[in-house]
Amino acid sequence: MEDDPFVHELDARILYICISYSNVILADYSSIKGNFRRVIQDYIPQLPNEISRFSFRQDDYMFHVDIDKDGICKMALSDLNFSKLQVFKKYFMDIQKDIFEEYRLSEELPGVSPLEQFSYQKKFKKKLKSLTKYYNENIESDPIRKTQVKLQTLQGEVQDNVTRLLQRGSDIDVLSDRVHGMEDSSMTMNATSAKLARQQKCKKILIISLIIFVILSLAVILSLILCGPMCTTWFFDLFKKKTEEKKE
Repeated sequence: MEDDPFVHELDARILYICISYSNVILADYSSIKGNFRRVIQDYIPQLPNEISRFSFRQDDYMFHVDIDKDGICKMALSDLNFSKLQVFKKYFMDIQKDIFEEYRLSEELPGVSPLEQFSYQKKFKKKLKSLTKYYNENIESDPIRKTQVKLQTLQGEVQDNVTRLLQRGSDIDVLSDRVHGMEDSSMTMNATSAKLARQQKCKKILIISLIIFVILSLAVILSLILCGPMCTTWFFDLFKKKTEEKKE
């Protein structure tokens, strides 16, 4: 079975986020276990020292970088299919608003001591965790993912409907076979009924003929009885005369 690309995109997540300044990680959060901090720490010195916004791929991950005018860098690591638009237009913007602007981060940064690094991690990690969890789990936050969910739901409904139609087609075939069987039985019954009707008609004709014959016979007998010897003599004379005419 082939993998469904919709499922991959819906499962895509932000795996790691960090805020850095002057090659120093001020705060970070990882949604899964891994050595992301060490990997990101190796990349940070290679980043440009100017306003930049870009993404690049490394193995099975995408790195998203946003460096502002004060040199503060937001760097996120995500699955390949996570929306870049979602990262830059929403996720990073919420970090900017909830952390940078709220805490006036740009005013505090010129010299960052180890103690201040610890302080930033303690203050910002909870915010980073909350935002990361929101964008990983809340489909409503991403119109694209929301649309994909609807498409996936629609796809499932279409597959269910096709399955039901195929099943219904099978049931229709069975019903059609039954109807054909009933039609054959009906034709046989019609033929049998026609044969029985003909037989009954012949019987009726025969019975009527017998009744007519009996009535005529009785009529002749009654006539002979009522007329007496005279009719009998006349009848036999007539029969004899006809016989003689046939001989001549």
